Amino acid sequence: MLAARLEGCVPDASAIARLWAENLAYRIGVTCGRGDRLSQLQITFARIWHACGWSEEKIAAKLDGVDRRRASPKQVRRLLAGKTYADVPTLMPGSAGHAGR
Repeated sequence: MLAARLEGCVPDASAIARLWAENLAYRIGVTCGRGDRLSQLQITFARIWHACGWSEEKIAAKLDGVDRRRASPKQVRRLLAGKTYADVPTLMPGSAGHAGR
């Protein structure tokens, strides 16, 4: 989309909306694609460890460095509160092509 905008083209928003609605790997890729975001693997681990009763601080410490990405207690807190990454379903890594990597 950015490249199209730089060239003066307006991308078809309906095609992007359709991709978002129908393609789980695309949705995960967009949500987790930037290096400052948690990866799909980190999200899955955080949710599992939270269900096991781990503290947010312990989860953040263990996630930091997974998939060569940082993980802060604030990111983990927002994830577990459902404020971020809601579009990334609870899946085992690899079941959606592990697009967050």
